[in-house]
Amino acid sequence: MRSLIALGVVGVFLSACSSSQQFDAIETQLAQIQHEILVLQTEVASKEDLSSLEARVGAEADRVVRSEAEAREDVGNLGHRITQLEAQLADTVYRIGQLSKQVSKTNQELETLLSLIPMGGEGAVPEVVADPEILYEQAYRDYQKLEYETAILGFREYVDSVPENDVTAADALYWLGECYSQLKRYPEAVAEFSAVLSRFPRSLKIPSALLRRGVAYLAMGETDEGITQLQRVLDEYPSHDVAEVARAQLGQLQTN
Repeated sequence: MRSLIALGVVGVFLSACSSSQQFDAIETQLAQIQHEILVLQTEVASKEDLSSLEARVGAEADRVVRSEAEAREDVGNLGHRITQLEAQLADTVYRIGQLSKQVSKTNQELETLLSLIPMGGEGAVPEVVADPEILYEQAYRDYQKLEYETAILGFREYVDSVPENDVTAADALYWLGECYSQLKRYPEAVAEFSAVLSRFPRSLKIPSALLRRGVAYLAMGETDEGITQLQRVLDEYPSHDVAEVARAQLGQLQTN
């Protein structure tokens, strides 16, 4: 548009040059043209401001749209979480109901059992017998934990709970002897090892019981009896592992 204005100005100027009488008219036209240029410049600036305003409005509209979308997404996530919690609550209520039924059933069974208990006297209850295998395992764990007093109770209860000729009682008697030895209660240890030897002569614990009885005698100061027991180990079980221990004990006595 400015080029057109310039051409107009040149054309007017050239026309004016042909006659000096038109000079005043040319000045008037130039003033009008300058005014129009100012008006056009103002209009152009206004249009640029309008474009900038439109751009800002568009950006703000986009931000609002994004915020709305994010809000909708948050609402959707919240709804999903609420649905999950409702499902968990329903499952918990169901489990509580099942447990209540189980407790009720157990109470009924208990009442039935109590009704079958013979009324032999006030407060009479059936005797509860512990599983012998569990008794032995627990007593042995107590021995390993160095809880010898507790282990003695367990092994003793085991021996009393099995038949007198049960070969497994030999093991329990042997460990009773070991418990007493660890507690330095040597006479009681000798008694338990002797019980293994007399009651279960074919037990695999015989060589060890014979050795440990000899060691207990030595600890009690009965050296002659201790030597006799250790020599029996060498004579009767020369290839057994305990024979090496008996030989070492006898060699130590000879050195002393």
